[in-house]
Amino acid sequence: PETTTRRYIRDYLKEHQDEAGIIYVNTRRGVDELTDYLAGQHFSVAGYHAGMDSADRAQVQDDFQFDRVNTIVATSAFGMGIDKSNVRFVIHATSAQNIESYYQEAGRAGRDGLPSEAILIYHPNDIRQYRWFIDQSTADDDYRDRQYQKLQAVANYASTPECLQQFIVRYFGQDCPPCGHCSNCTDQRTVQDITTESQQV
Repeated sequence: PETTTRRYIRDYLKEHQDEAGIIYVNTRRGVDELTDYLAGQHFSVAGYHAGMDSADRAQVQDDFQFDRVNTIVATSAFGMGIDKSNVRFVIHATSAQNIESYYQEAGRAGRDGLPSEAILIYHPNDIRQYRWFIDQSTADDDYRDRQYQKLQAVANYASTPECLQQFIVRYFGQDCPPCGHCSNCTDQRTVQDITTESQQV
């Protein structure tokens, strides 16, 4: 079925058909389903996840590296061995599990210094799923608490009105001026505090 997320990605790819990009999805099944959907829409796309055999994974990496495929739909398993400087966009079709992973994966766009985009499509259900995984973990309480905090940081990132680059830099203990380019910096809407109204509801 064509979900809002799929429709958004389809429309985005139509506007960026000749550009290289990576779309991250959090499950192997999600990779297969989105790859099939986009291929059915006639996009130059290939899937990549750890469940594929090594020869197929190597072929996908090679095809992407040498521009035989424009877009890769992948789990976080993709990208570590890729040195492709002209990736113009990275889309997280499912929410990242933590800011560290998001920063690393989004950072694969624009390594040649040219303008590029990193897009996070935030789904509260993804956060609930990640929380369930943490709940099921046999790790000690301290470790689980750290994972809950990291997950909350992703939710905070998705809802902050401040500069997104500034948010990430501060997360890592540094500071910087607002970037002037992110969706929050360029947002012309006014921020309104509706705390009182929300509490009344």
